[in-house]
Amino acid sequence: MPTSPADVSHLLNRAAFGGTPAEVTSLSRLDLAQIVDQLLNPPQASPHVLPNGEFGTPIFEVDFPRMPEVVHYCLNRMAGTPAPLKEKMALFWHGHFTSHAGESRPGNVWTLYKLLYAGGMGSFVDLTQKVAIHPAMLLWLTNHDNKLGHMNENFGRELMELFTLGVDQYTQEDVVAATRAWTGHNSGTGPPPGNGVDKYKFWPERHDNGNKTFFGTTKNWDGPDIINEICTGAKKQICARHIAKKMWTFFAYENPSDALLNDLANAFLANGLIVKDLLRAIFLRPEFYSTQSKQGHVRSPTEFVVAIMRYTGAPAEELKADSFMADMGQSLFLPPNVAGWRGKAAWVSASATYARIRFSMQPATDSAVARGVLAGVAQMPVRDAVLKAFQTFGIPQPTAASLAVVEKALTEERTRPDGHSNLLALVTLSPEFQMG
Repeated sequence: MPTSPADVSHLLNRAAFGGTPAEVTSLSRLDLAQIVDQLLNPPQASPHVLPNGEFGTPIFEVDFPRMPEVVHYCLNRMAGTPAPLKEKMALFWHGHFTSHAGESRPGNVWTLYKLLYAGGMGSFVDLTQKVAIHPAMLLWLTNHDNKLGHMNENFGRELMELFTLGVDQYTQEDVVAATRAWTGHNSGTGPPPGNGVDKYKFWPERHDNGNKTFFGTTKNWDGPDIINEICTGAKKQICARHIAKKMWTFFAYENPSDALLNDLANAFLANGLIVKDLLRAIFLRPEFYSTQSKQGHVRSPTEFVVAIMRYTGAPAEELKADSFMADMGQSLFLPPNVAGWRGKAAWVSASATYARIRFSMQPATDSAVARGVLAGVAQMPVRDAVLKAFQTFGIPQPTAASLAVVEKALTEERTRPDGHSNLLALVTLSPEFQMG
């Protein structure tokens, strides 16, 4: 059964970074399950390799002055990848398993990002185990210095509160037990010093080998055992619901019903906590295509910029995207805290909105004009020109209110010599594009 273009466009906005009119038309001929399967099983994409010609140095020497180049490299991949959902999941996990270039060192956060990309649609348990001992996480949550006689509870607490279970699902005794279990799972030395990538190293002499009581069970718990117990033990339903809720919120809307969350968590558990299967369950839910879902999401700065890049063909460097995104409230590799970016309504503020307006009106418009985007609209009737602009930017069915606003503005603009300079900006600042 064919899928409505509106639903295809919505799916590509959320599971990718927007669909072109040609992509939407092509996919609309397919059944929804077939489209979802294509997104979940994309062509092989090239590995993340920063071009040496751009940096001139090995990746472990990437430092702060070069971080904008790393951001632009990631944005360009998102805009041009044949596997957009993998890139979208790397972005999701980057806001979940956070790390900070200033605390964890730029080279480390980059290798963690590559790990999140590679494993982001596989086993949640395996991904969590790998993240726990990654140098970026060891430094960010200070488990690199968690040892017998000098314990640090940061990682033991956030592992449960933020990464796996949520608030009020554990006790202070559980935090202490988890912290003791992770003693000795520290960092070693790795070349070179300074901004170098560190290495994970287990130090037996630093590990607490005593019995610990975790979730009511007393034994000699070790760090990896803690993750296995959280994800597959007595609290596995809570863990599955926590991840399902956070992922649904990222892709759809906030505060999903208990019934919906239970269904998603059960599907996640039934498939061994494989993320790809949770994504399939999300994208096949009728609620995902509801009005609440289509109006329940504000594009993050990353999603906003990458969507414009896709529709205009402009590279991130030309758009000075890193600088504008910082003003919009999101700097990749520099989250505000360990909880990551709040998202949704948090993206809407006077300063962030002004940054989006400036981005749309100048670098985005200039680049689009230079590439002939919307060429020929000057010769079209106002209504046809406006519809073409919306469709070009992935909005097949703009609302009557948005059509009226943009038509009125274009009619007034046509009385001036630069009579189409703001058409692109008006469309990309419309509610339909902002909530894509």
